[in-house]
Amino acid sequence: MSEIIDTADVTARITKIINNQLDNIPEGSITLETSFEDLEVDSFAIVEMIFNLEEEFDIDLSHGNIQEFSTVGNLVDELVTHLKSPRPG
Repeated sequence: MSEIIDTADVTARITKIINNQLDNIPEGSITLETSFEDLEVDSFAIVEMIFNLEEEFDIDLSHGNIQEFSTVGNLVDELVTHLKSPRPG
């Protein structure tokens, strides 16, 4: 039986990770339209964010790259798709 993926929950969890990681971002200011460029996310922060997302969602994003996504909404869409995909093993 497949798990039901709640996009609103995924969005909330991603924005919480971003808020926790980037201290200069006011709570509630991250939306689906927020770009990573606007957040001024550097390469170290991207690596840390990937690690945190993998841990939070129990997934492997080693082939993914947050830099490929222009907005938080793009990342949410990709994670929802990834979470809906069958997991090996």
